[in-house]
Amino acid sequence: MKREDLKSFVRRRAKLDEAARFALGDGRPVDYGRAIRLYRAESKEGSGEATYNLATMYFRGEGVKRSWSTANKLLRLGETQGSADASMLLGELSLSRKGKSSENCQSAISHFAIAAFRGDIRGLRELASLVRSMPKLRTDDVAKAIERSIRMIARQKLSKR
Repeated sequence: MKREDLKSFVRRRAKLDEAARFALGDGRPVDYGRAIRLYRAESKEGSGEATYNLATMYFRGEGVKRSWSTANKLLRLGETQGSADASMLLGELSLSRKGKSSENCQSAISHFAIAAFRGDIRGLRELASLVRSMPKLRTDDVAKAIERSIRMIARQKLSKR
């Protein structure tokens, strides 16, 4: 990593840590407004972690009006920005929608696969659990969902060059 990249990373990490302290009240009063401003600024800079944290604040209605649609949009953005946590939550939400239909399972598989490809072991565990618990899932449906995930990650990596 280049020296300038390292400096930039340290600055971004410090801003995320500061936002988390405001959101959690770590050693200071909770200030959701400041946390949201910091997360939004970092999200605009491409931080998947900031976008994921902002999405969870919308899900819970912390400092903002609770909005499932805004949270969902932010989670999808966070996933494209590289957040495995966003991928995991999207997968879990896919399964919680009106049962384990084939379409919901394929969506969950895609999200869990993205998390797994990003190195999150939870994604692999959820994939294995889902495939084991759903014997009616067709193998080619699972393969297609994983293939979509691989293509999405490949496009993201190419666009960052």
